[in-house]
Amino acid sequence: MPRRLSGSQSQVWTPPRPTPQRVIAPLLALLSLQAVSPAAGAAPSAAATPVVHAVVQLRSGATIEGAVKLETEDYLELRLGRDTLVGFDKARIVAIERRDAAAPAPPRAALDERDEWFVLHDAQGNAVGCLHATVTIDADRCVRLAEEWEFREEGHTIGITSLEVVTADLRPVSCFYHERRRRQVDAQTSQERLVRATVEGEELAVETSTLLDRTRRRWTWREGMRFPLAALEELRQHPPPTGRSIELALFDPAREEMLSRRFAGGVRRRIDLDDREIEVREVSYQVQQQVNVEWVDASARLVRREVNGPCLVAVRSTEAKAARWSFIDRPLSPMALVVDPARHFGLWLPNPVWREAALEEGSITVAAPQHDASVRFAVIRDIDEDLLLDSIAEVVARRLGLGRQGWQLEERSAVQVRNRDAVRLVGTYDGPTGTRLTRRRCEVYVLSAEGRDLTLCCDAPEPEFPRLRLDFERIRESLELHPAAVAVESARAGPR
Repeated sequence: MPRRLSGSQSQVWTPPRPTPQRVIAPLLALLSLQAVSPAAGAAPSAAATPVVHAVVQLRSGATIEGAVKLETEDYLELRLGRDTLVGFDKARIVAIERRDAAAPAPPRAALDERDEWFVLHDAQGNAVGCLHATVTIDADRCVRLAEEWEFREEGHTIGITSLEVVTADLRPVSCFYHERRRRQVDAQTSQERLVRATVEGEELAVETSTLLDRTRRRWTWREGMRFPLAALEELRQHPPPTGRSIELALFDPAREEMLSRRFAGGVRRRIDLDDREIEVREVSYQVQQQVNVEWVDASARLVRREVNGPCLVAVRSTEAKAARWSFIDRPLSPMALVVDPARHFGLWLPNPVWREAALEEGSITVAAPQHDASVRFAVIRDIDEDLLLDSIAEVVARRLGLGRQGWQLEERSAVQVRNRDAVRLVGTYDGPTGTRLTRRRCEVYVLSAEGRDLTLCCDAPEPEFPRLRLDFERIRESLELHPAAVAVESARAGPR
């Protein structure tokens, strides 16, 4: 016996044994339908053709598809599957799309629509541009992904428009990229480039236009190749399991090249946003040597998106604020680059979870209070200048044991840090976490640079360490070791 879902109650129930009242009501409804049906023998009109399938849009925003089982002036009932009925008062319905039995329902698009605005922050926390990103679905269920960028750079205003069209199941159809550079002094366009690409069977037809010339090329197109916007949006809305990565072959119209890009679904973490704490999921992908990380909330909306690591970041905003980005004359976030007072070395904060904690000559300490974690980058004091790296690591290992209760050195290995030889020391100890004494994990890297012996110490409670591993890696791989590099407070091109 079928189950019935009440649209107003939103719950599933199995009807009890029939009573006369429960039998009479549906019969009256059927009789009312017969009363308005064409007379016997009359030719049915087009309007009277029975419709057996409908797509119902509710005032709540939900959409339900099914076969029409029963309909009156103020009531509609759909059959979902073989044995489930759903009934609605028509007052709760915004629109009904009707189809004949022979008309198959179009496939549901693999992506949901969205419309989001962002303000771009540079490494100093200043507003330098805005981004408008949309995902829309056509009537034929094709998905259109668009991004509109505007930002300042060296006396120019740069505008970038990216557009991709894919089928409901995300098979690429075409893409478009338009970049223009205008001088701020006279708003004249000094450079312009347009790239159009269309999938034609087993080939990709690409046309590039500039102010000076136009070129046409054809690339081999294989099954499974993707466009970058759609690939990244699918990762946001349908992420792989935590810790698992996928590698996709892409055509990137911005670079006009075929490339392989690795995407990964990262850990979940809690962050402070607009004076409240929310949970986000990390998504990461690699562009050349740079790893960009995004924060996606529970509704698959972007909260924070790295464009060029921590040096250029898109932060979620409103349309009104994003449109007025050029009038913002104060830093919107802390500087991403932290340097020691003598400006000999520095490190990049991987995200807003981390903040500067203490600065002393020859020492930088940053902390993530939510995780009770810290990173200290410092010169090794009181050590023989003639010691080799392995001997320096021995001294550091002994000092770690002296200052930590229950210290156990678990691993020692030779590694590379910023293309330099280094020694990695891993150990655990008993240390305070809030008001409790818990087991903590410490990873220390010992290296030499510019005539200085240095240690990088990453410290966190053992349960928190896996969640912070990517942060620790990004800090380590973006260390600034040259005085000339840290002399510039903001490196436009990102960590070198």
